[in-house]
Amino acid sequence: MATVWTISVGNGLLLACYFIPTWTFAIWSIIESPIRGLFERPNIATAIFFSDSLHLTAVGVARLAWLMALGKVLVVAFFVAFAVLALRAILTRRDETREPLVIALGLGSLVSGIALFCAAMTGETQALQLHATESLMLIGATVVMLIEDESRTASRARPSAPSLSEASALPNAA
Repeated sequence: MATVWTISVGNGLLLACYFIPTWTFAIWSIIESPIRGLFERPNIATAIFFSDSLHLTAVGVARLAWLMALGKVLVVAFFVAFAVLALRAILTRRDETREPLVIALGLGSLVSGIALFCAAMTGETQALQLHATESLMLIGATVVMLIEDESRTASRARPSAPSLSEASALPNAA
């Protein structure tokens, strides 16, 4: 039976505790008022970059806001699914939490990476710091998960040496 509390599960739960409320608040501000929500601090760099680069009208900026909200909703939904499965795995002692965490980390890295690029191009220093921090958290969790998977497969592939009691029970050839 595999242990449920691995480093990546704990790290994923901590990320879920950060991203679910933070991005839900950003999503909610976009739902209330797409243009005003887009020009708040978590979204300002992306709004400025795309509206200036693509010469978007107000309708285009509103569509951009809804697209950003959709991307963040997907990430939040997969983090919620991961958190529910992780808490369920504690009770049932089965490890079924990998897939939602992998999807949340991948989509979250993509959304945050695009926002990081936009913040760097527009010169928004506070948005740059925010998105760099989020990107590093997501990429760091991905690296932890990859290293943990590698060590898990290496420990399965390595043959175990017989224990002392098993070695004493073997007949001596000499």
